[in-house]
Amino acid sequence: MRSDGELLRQIATEEADAALTELIQRHGGLVFRVARRMTGDDHSADDVCQAVFIILVRKAKLMRSEGSLASWLYQTTVLVTRDQQRAEGRRKRREDEAARMNVAEQISTEPVAVLPAGFDEALTRLPERYRRAIVVRYLENRSRDDAAREIGVSTGTFDVRTSRALERLRAILARHQKAAGTSAVILSALVSEAAHAAPLAAPKAAELAVICSGKAAASAAVSAAADAAISAMFLTKVKIAALFAFMAFGFLSIAAIAYTNIRAASAPSAVIIPIDLSKGEYKAPMALRNDSAGTQYISSDAENGGYAQYKFSVAKTGTYYIWCRVLAASPNSDSFFVGIDGSKPEIFDFTQDLWSAQWQWRPITLRNAEIPDTPESLRLIPRKLDLDAGEHAVTFQGREVGAKINRLVVTDQAAFKPEQLKQ
Repeated sequence: MRSDGELLRQIATEEADAALTELIQRHGGLVFRVARRMTGDDHSADDVCQAVFIILVRKAKLMRSEGSLASWLYQTTVLVTRDQQRAEGRRKRREDEAARMNVAEQISTEPVAVLPAGFDEALTRLPERYRRAIVVRYLENRSRDDAAREIGVSTGTFDVRTSRALERLRAILARHQKAAGTSAVILSALVSEAAHAAPLAAPKAAELAVICSGKAAASAAVSAAADAAISAMFLTKVKIAALFAFMAFGFLSIAAIAYTNIRAASAPSAVIIPIDLSKGEYKAPMALRNDSAGTQYISSDAENGGYAQYKFSVAKTGTYYIWCRVLAASPNSDSFFVGIDGSKPEIFDFTQDLWSAQWQWRPITLRNAEIPDTPESLRLIPRKLDLDAGEHAVTFQGREVGAKINRLVVTDQAAFKPEQLKQ
């Protein structure tokens, strides 16, 4: 089977018709389903489908990354559909919403009523690496191994990426809705969506290819939608370029000012958020305890038992780390399970060849997911937390008896220094 990249290159050759038909048959189902989910109308979805592939034909020569085609088609579909809905006006949008509800009730074989409201808007907000994982795995119904191969990562890394994508989706939906399902509920909806995913029928793909290649005229509305989307893409690139130019100018200006005042310059203030262990939620056998010296700490007196959960808030969206002051009874008693905002708990080995009989500061880490089930997999990687502004929760579950934590800090500093913490 020819790859997306090969088909894109052939669109500019004498084999254009066959290549375009194959691409449309392969990805047209994805485009049509997304458009129909957003509009609730088959005719509108057909128009969006035509516009998206007309845009693809016009931009095929500029597209170099074949691995990103499914994600690019998804984003372009959402863009064209949003433009179409804005053009119809507020009154028409209210009518469309009512029509969408009717469609959801009448067509029991389609998953339009399963995915949460606002799903597509939320998915477009994910970083590209997370969005691609969801689009390829579920919206195009690829197998786990095939999706990982398409993206170019190991299955272990792919599993981690999809898990984090689902958690990010849940968090985004929760912020914009009064109630949002768990990651498991969203996963169930995506599995249902995948069950209905299928390539576009060959006759339909061939008919669409004739229109998109320009051999048959598209409707005025479809041509206008394609032109508007291409203009929007161009303006977005111009704005981004202008923003980078402005930022570069601003950076040089600031650097010049900073250079003249270098002696008076101070380091940027770090974000350091201590967590009060006394305000946690505990389930036995995990508990807040005191040693003979009066030092408070958390630990579990049974393997794989109990939990301690702490809530904290960050003022700005960004990348954060959680640092812990830890003590292990031995090199073999040095781990907890740690989950963030309800995500699947991951093993936190806090010493791993750095064992000490004294308390020491360590960041929460992950095992190396790139090389699973090998000694190299135990190489620890600081766990980066991409957190949105607002409240979050970290949960420690007991794993090994003798593992202790007596201080917790959330910070934006990958190389946090304990002396930065006010005693």
